[in-house]
Amino acid sequence: DRPIIDGKSQQEQVLFYKSRGYARYELNRFNDAGDDLHRAIDLGKRTGLKDSSLYRRLAELEMRAGRYDEAIDFSKTAMRMVMRSQGGSSWLKGPYLGFQSRVQHRMGNFWRAGQSIKRAYGYYKTIPDWARYSLATYKGELRDQGTGSEILTAEAELLEAQGLYSQAYSLRAQVLNHNYSHRKLMPLGAVYARLALADNLMCQGRLVEAEREARIAVSEAMGIYGKYAAITATALQILGEVMLAKGDLTSADTLSNA
Repeated sequence: DRPIIDGKSQQEQVLFYKSRGYARYELNRFNDAGDDLHRAIDLGKRTGLKDSSLYRRLAELEMRAGRYDEAIDFSKTAMRMVMRSQGGSSWLKGPYLGFQSRVQHRMGNFWRAGQSIKRAYGYYKTIPDWARYSLATYKGELRDQGTGSEILTAEAELLEAQGLYSQAYSLRAQVLNHNYSHRKLMPLGAVYARLALADNLMCQGRLVEAEREARIAVSEAMGIYGKYAAITATALQILGEVMLAKGDLTSADTLSNA
């Protein structure tokens, strides 16, 4: 919540609002995050700074808000910007098409969502190793940057939307493994991936496993974000749903009130 310091150049202001917007996103404060990201984009237009990641994050916020056309538009803008900056390399399209598939199935267009996933996997296979792996962030250890996990998430969501939870399970597990290995950089993603796995297990009727994952997610959410954070409330709600499915109405009521 710290305000920007007076006298900052426009370029410094762009970086400030981007940084604060990302921090607010990690805290589940999506309205505040959107305000900051829009400010960063507006300032960037005046200074000639073009940052595709701002549009990509705004696309996620619009999808969460149910504004699907806007989410698609922001995603396409981000994809065009990043391709332009990299000489038009088509292998960059994979994660964006994966995201667009997530929006499309929310709009009820399962066939189109499936086609987007097929195209996304096709582009992902052509990514060169120098673009797929990163050394810089992980102290010299070669690790996948995770562009494939976005496509896996999209496929899992599409399968679950059709009731195919057992088929989606292995995809959810892969996404959790990737996000958990990156939890120091993006803790919110790791918590959400675990909650998605817990929900998947619950829908399969694997309630003991679902309860275990949900309890871990609650602990992680509280440890990172605190007792009164929105992500903690989400984790408590999903754990409550698992307890309800188990028939433990007292625990479900307690968690719901919490």
